[in-house]
Amino acid sequence: MSILFYSPFAMMSSLWMLLSAFLFAVLGAFVQLGTPDMGTMGIVCYRGLFAVILIAVWAKATHRTLKTRHLRQHLIRSFLGVAAMALWLYSLSALPLGTGMTLHYTTPLFMALGALIGSVIRRQPWEWKLGLASLIGFGGVSLVMQPEFSSEQILAAIAGLTGALLAAMVGFQIRKLAELQEPSWRVVLLFFGDLHSRRLLSVT
Repeated sequence: MSILFYSPFAMMSSLWMLLSAFLFAVLGAFVQLGTPDMGTMGIVCYRGLFAVILIAVWAKATHRTLKTRHLRQHLIRSFLGVAAMALWLYSLSALPLGTGMTLHYTTPLFMALGALIGSVIRRQPWEWKLGLASLIGFGGVSLVMQPEFSSEQILAAIAGLTGALLAAMVGFQIRKLAELQEPSWRVVLLFFGDLHSRRLLSVT
């Protein structure tokens, strides 16, 4: 009889993942409460405000620079990220919380399909189990949701799925920036900085 032993690091990593999932659910609840007064883009803006302030202060204090040689890649990441976040928050405001969060958690399934399609396009060996797991995952999502949408909710559900797809594309773009040796703090700061500049332009 075998006994599984988990290292303290693995246990803490699992706990952090559970905490993250819980906080995302709390975020979804607050989105539903705040959307009637602030609107989707208002929530998108304020969601990143504190991150911009904290990271900017830290970067200034540690004498780090925002200059980058990969501005185009950052702009692509920012565009995809803003669109994904706006669509996800809109779906959360229009759908039941459980349904909206379920749609959000299809992002890893889209990433798996993206990796599979990329391997096929590049004519590289691909793992059929990955494709099968993705299909089973989407099937499981449809069973959990048991969708019975009104006409307005169908639009919100499509927005949620599109947001999850764009979030998967963001994941691939972040990986590309990491391969270009862009620090994670700069990726986050430039994303939220671009987000707030778009918000300011929209209200002026």
